[in-house]
Amino acid sequence: MTVPKKVEEGKPRFRWGIPLFSTLCAAILVFMVYALTHRYTLATSSDGAVYQTDRMTGKTWKMEGATMKEVVEATPTPAPNAAKELPEADLDKLDGKGDCIYKYGDWRFEASIKNPTDWEITEMRIHIAGEFYSLVTYIEPRSSSKIQIDKLRSYTPVEGNIPFKCTWLIVTAKGTKLEQKKSAGK
Repeated sequence: MTVPKKVEEGKPRFRWGIPLFSTLCAAILVFMVYALTHRYTLATSSDGAVYQTDRMTGKTWKMEGATMKEVVEATPTPAPNAAKELPEADLDKLDGKGDCIYKYGDWRFEASIKNPTDWEITEMRIHIAGEFYSLVTYIEPRSSSKIQIDKLRSYTPVEGNIPFKCTWLIVTAKGTKLEQKKSAGK
């Protein structure tokens, strides 16, 4: 049978246990006090109304005198000429020529897009060499337009202004159709 070694008198076993535990408890206490005292924010709108927002739940109340009324967000109804996804048949008609070009220290994508459809294109999502990029643009129906996406993530820099054939594809596009826009204006 082995006899456990005696702890030398005057030297505690866990020298850092109590200070570490005390520091951890103090940090938790400071966080709790901060979270509870900074939970609500007040904001004044341009018309002078005062709003209180709960940072934890996201709820907002309008303060009117001594009372507060909860502000309920209404779901907006889309405008009749709001951008909609292009159907597959029209999406397949979008075409163009594009290159990845190294200019001014960054890779960029430059293309000329042809839009033979009756859609005004306002947004596109393009797949370029393994990466997806979203683009806000404007391409009139039955016309062409140049687009540019700066700072491509997938290429390594080289010297000079070098055009490089890269694979790309228009994945989705949004816009408004001409007949849709005319009927909304009536």
